[in-house]
Amino acid sequence: MRSRAVAWGLCFVGLAAQGCTRPRTEIVVTVRSDFDPGSLRALTVTVRRNGPTGALLKDESEALGGGAAQWQLPLAFGLVAADPDALTPVWVEVLGCATAARCNRNDAVVAQRAVVSFRAGETLGLEMLLAASCRGVACTEVERCVPNARRCEAAERAGADLRPFSGNAVPPTDAAFFDGAVDLPAVTDAPADATLDAPAVPDVPDAGDVIDASDVNDVGDTPVAVDALDASDVSDAARCDGGPCAPSQRSCADPATPGCGVVLLAGGTFALGAATECATASSATCAVGASPPVRDVTVSPFAFDAHEVTVARFRAYWSVRGADIAAVRARPIAYPNGTAIAWGAASREPTVGTAMYNWSTSAAMREAHPINGVDWWTAQEFCVWDGGRLPTEAEWEFAARWRAVSEPGAAVGRLYPWGDTEPTVMCDRARWVGFNCMGDDGAATRRVGSFAATGGLYDLAGNVAELTADRFTAYGVAPCWGAAALRDPLCAMGSATITVRGGSYLDDVTLQRSASRAQSADMTASPRVGFRCARAAP
Repeated sequence: MRSRAVAWGLCFVGLAAQGCTRPRTEIVVTVRSDFDPGSLRALTVTVRRNGPTGALLKDESEALGGGAAQWQLPLAFGLVAADPDALTPVWVEVLGCATAARCNRNDAVVAQRAVVSFRAGETLGLEMLLAASCRGVACTEVERCVPNARRCEAAERAGADLRPFSGNAVPPTDAAFFDGAVDLPAVTDAPADATLDAPAVPDVPDAGDVIDASDVNDVGDTPVAVDALDASDVSDAARCDGGPCAPSQRSCADPATPGCGVVLLAGGTFALGAATECATASSATCAVGASPPVRDVTVSPFAFDAHEVTVARFRAYWSVRGADIAAVRARPIAYPNGTAIAWGAASREPTVGTAMYNWSTSAAMREAHPINGVDWWTAQEFCVWDGGRLPTEAEWEFAARWRAVSEPGAAVGRLYPWGDTEPTVMCDRARWVGFNCMGDDGAATRRVGSFAATGGLYDLAGNVAELTADRFTAYGVAPCWGAAALRDPLCAMGSATITVRGGSYLDDVTLQRSASRAQSADMTASPRVGFRCARAAP
């Protein structure tokens, strides 16, 4: 589906996080149907404040089916109260349509409605059944149909059906889930304050501070492992406002796991890209695929993995994937600008190791190396399970190039993550294609963290190139890059290829530059490509 979620909690139901201490005021609506398959071809969902004539909060319609942009039943969506102290009731209407297009109350096959109120600090669940027995029952817009009884009653009666939201209410893997207020171009009659807004991002520590899940400590640029998610220690109904309760790495439950650590970035405004394109005018400062630059790009505060995801961290996920996959894929992948990426292709096990691939079916010598041979969907799946998501390419470039750091020579706007000095063939800065720059442990890559960090971040150039969340689109091309100013941009449509950043052990010096861009098909599992995860700031 193509909804855009403003607020998204990543303390999964059934995969809840330690430190989930800010329960949010929310109602999770799950829509089900007992119609025969194919009888309903689309759904239209409308949410208003107070009643059917109140401020419009959500108005969306989508075809039902198995496509990536289509909804499937059961469908779930979350409504988050912007102000838990002002618990205005909300009116919800769900229409089942006979055709794969929007319908209204007059031509809908079936309609169901509810008027419900939030409870401060609680996440509640509400079931709405599009019942075949309600087909043809003409209720008013303030009434709901009672299944089997074929009669109407006040929609406020739905309030008695609210229950604490539990793990058992999570939609199955193939269910669409959109959460928070959805920003819809079609909404024209809602006042400016009608949206169920996500909470403001709080003040964060200075760039480069490392985050521990239990406490935000100013500990310089030495990454430390953070507390892992543990479903057994926390109520399975715990959910939090504004993303993860703390930037956790679930894959680092064992403190000896290589490649752990999260670095907090304060965000900022910068020019994405480079003035000179290497393909047309090679120079000491050119970049690949990065011209013309995109001015006035702003990224919000976020946390970034200190290291590329290691084989050991990925193994921690793969060992429990069968049990956790339904919760991981229960909702689209939410991004700071409100975009939600619907899940597509199923994940695949990484390519098993040769000299080029680091994965093995059991723990071996390369556990501290970056995982490679992983396609884009599998990388996203790991990041969501681990408490984050793939970074946008704007976030990635900000971290590598535009973030202020304390290391000498690493000025803002630097050419490489460490500064403007090129890496040498003696392997002094990064594992790249230099003649005297070999891998470790019989691999093409080196162990993560083999080279000096910049601002607490390692290997942003070389070793493996890194997947981002963006579909590759040339700069300056609308709708992704055409605006004069962009905040938390994400190019989530159009191209069949994914933007890759950072250069690999097979790439020359120009692709190691922090503005350079390469691309890879989302289903390609390349030995030269890995990833790291981004996370919401606390």
